[in-house]
Amino acid sequence: MQAIVSGFEARARAAAGDRAGFERTLSRAASRYDRTQPGDAPGWAYWMPDPVDLAETGRALTMVGRPRQAIEALTPKVEAMAEYPRDVVLTQAYLAEAHAAAGDRDRAVDYAAQARAGLAAGIQSPRTEAVLAGFAANRG
Repeated sequence: MQAIVSGFEARARAAAGDRAGFERTLSRAASRYDRTQPGDAPGWAYWMPDPVDLAETGRALTMVGRPRQAIEALTPKVEAMAEYPRDVVLTQAYLAEAHAAAGDRDRAVDYAAQARAGLAAGIQSPRTEAVLAGFAANRG
C-alpha cells in the first residue's frame, strides 16, 4: 500500500513541476515495492505493478523534463498492453506528448494520430481525450 500511495504522490509532484520531489518519491515507491512480501498488500492490490513501470510514471518523466526517458519507458508498453486497447491509446497519447517535448514533432503527430484512431474506433477513454486535447492546444 505504501508503494501505491508513494507512486501516486510521485506523479502528483511531477504534475506540480517538482522534479526533485518526483524523483525522491518515485525512488521511495520503488524501494517500498521491492521490499513487499506476499500477503503485505490487501487482496484487491494484486493488479498493482511496480510504480516505476506504470504508463503514468512515464508521462510524469515528460512533465519533469525527461522526455527521452519517458519515450524509453513508454514505447515498449504499447505492444506489451495490446490486450488492453484503452491503455494502448492512452500510452500513445503520452508518447505524443513525450516526442513533442523531445522535439520530434513527426513522431508526436504519428502517436497522436494512432491514439485518435483508437478513439474513433470506439475505445472509450476520457483521459486519452484530455491528453490529446492538451497536445493539440500546445502544438501551436
